[in-house]
Amino acid sequence: MHEFLLGELGSGPDRIDGRDPAGMVSAVVDPIGRFIDIHLAGGCAGRVGTAGLGRAVVEALADARSKAAVAAIVRARHGRQAPAAPPAAEQPAAVEQPPAVEQPPAGDDRRRVADAHRRLDRLERSRPARAEPVPDTVTGPSGLVRLRLDRGDVTEVWIDPAALPASGADRLTGELRSVLAGTARR
Repeated sequence: MHEFLLGELGSGPDRIDGRDPAGMVSAVVDPIGRFIDIHLAGGCAGRVGTAGLGRAVVEALADARSKAAVAAIVRARHGRQAPAAPPAAEQPAAVEQPPAVEQPPAGDDRRRVADAHRRLDRLERSRPARAEPVPDTVTGPSGLVRLRLDRGDVTEVWIDPAALPASGADRLTGELRSVLAGTARR
């Protein structure tokens, strides 16, 4: 299977496709997992309702992002070149490195363990307390679509059922693209 994936991936595809289990929604991400595009099957909202369609969007995005993660693992395992890093604004902040550890005399394992615990305690006390991130809600330009993001991942999609029949599938797809593209830049 790895050979198949490597043959398919080469140094990495530019676009990775994911689908929900029913095949109603197809999402496309880049090799890092950032949103590129989304496609809806004709009449899918009428078949499963807006709640079902929202779940299908989340499942398709999750499928595409998991494929991107597997592709990265396979490339790394086989020494293939990884995709380019995201722009500097999107890279996580540098992690503070602990101070260098001096080596106590060999054979004094208890003292080394105690010293390591003291250093770790000092490092933990020196870091500012981090609050749990609050899920973010993003609304589309016309209010037809709302997304809940948790640490950058789309966890829920709400589609306004009252606006759906009047808006049509093209408008819904456009609104989804607009909102999801905005989340890729966060």
